[in-house]
Formats: sequence, C-alpha cells, structure tokens
Amino acid sequence: MNRFIHIVLLLTFPCLIPSALATWLSPDPLMDKYPNISPYAYCSWNPIKYTDPDGREKIISLFPAAKSTPAIKNAVSAFPENSKVIHVWAHGYSNGIQTYNPKTGKPEMVTSPEGMNAFLMDQSEIWQTRETSDPSILVLHSCLTGEGEGSIAEKISKGENFENVIIVAPSRDVVVKDGLEYGPADKDNLENIGEWKMFLNGKVVNAFSGKSQPIFDNPQQQVERYKNKTNE
Repeated sequence: MNRFIHIVLLLTFPCLIPSALATWLSPDPLMDKYPNISPYAYCSWNPIKYTDPDGREKIISLFPAAKSTPAIKNAVSAFPENSKVIHVWAHGYSNGIQTYNPKTGKPEMVTSPEGMNAFLMDQSEIWQTRETSDPSILVLHSCLTGEGEGSIAEKISKGENFENVIIVAPSRDVVVKDGLEYGPADKDNLENIGEWKMFLNGKVVNAFSGKSQPIFDNPQQQVERYKNKTNE
C-alpha cells in the first residue's frame, strides 16, 4: 500500500500540478454574482459537465438579503452553462420583472422593452457586443413572466431592440427545491407542470413542458426556424 501511494505522488505532483500552470491570473470578474462559489472556481467546480467561455451569462439579479436568494443561487450554480444564450434569474410577475441594482442597493422594476434593454446593456456581455439585428435568445427564469395575454415577456419581444430575439418565459412560478430548479410548476404539487413559452416579435411561436430545461443550441438557427410563424 505504501509503495502504491509513493508511486502516485511521484507521478502526480511533478507531472500534473506544475506551479506555473496551476494558478489563475485573476478571479472571476463577476464573482459578486456568485458569492456561494469561489471566485477561482471554473464552471462551478465541474468543467467536465459545464463550459463557461466568459463566465458572464448567468445573470442573477436578486436582493441579497432575501431568504430565497441563497437557494436560488445554489440552483443557478447547478444549472448547465448555455453558450451564447442569456439566462436571467430575477423575481417576476406577469406584468414585470424585479431586478436588483447593486449600485443603489435597491430593487428596480422592468416593465418595458426599453427597461430590459437597459438592464441587459448593464449586465450582459453578449448583449453589449451584439448588433441590434443579431439573433439571440433570452431566457427569463422569473415567475409568471410568460403568463396570459400581454405578459411582460410578450411585451419585451415586441420591442425594437428585440426584433430577432426569442424570449423564453415560464407560464407559472419557477420552483426551486433542494438546490435545483424544477422549472414552471405548482409550488405545492410539482407534478402539476407549467410551460416554457417562446415569444418572437410579440407572438408565441412555441411552448414546451416545464420538465425540460430551457437550453438551446445556435440562437441564429432557432430564430430563423420560428421567424416564419410571426408572419402567419
């Protein structure tokens, strides 16, 4: 047994952990958004399962002192990375999204396309670097934002800056339990599942079960796929 351990140490320390390669040059620039995760951790400590090209597109905008915030942040860290897609976690209602402004320490309500555009310009690197006409996908992990006629998700999708942007929003509350996000469902009965609705240019172009995670490949192909439906 001692001989085996000795061999492992000889192979591990000189070969696999050279000090010049085992350190990060700097912490995550947005480490304040994930206080429950080390600023030197890559992909929530799971680089085999997740990828994180820039560390910036899981946007958490929650009041830090709220009782639900730690549980939601744990669920966010467990949620798969989704390259080129913007995911936002904030408290939601059918007519608005409550975000948190760390500069003022106060909540702010997003109730219009202009308000969401301003929020994304401040929070999202993808949004900051895209051209206005570039296809994109914005997922709102915010309760009830896709519920009913005239929902905030529908309203945002009609905005000038969101012409080629699919807005994905839940029809019910987004349930978080045991460190995981269960998607839109009845809080008291997780078997009573809601939907993720997909909006483009003010119309619902698709909807899928809340049991499925809102993960998407290639926003450009997704937008092109559904754009014809908005012209029907």
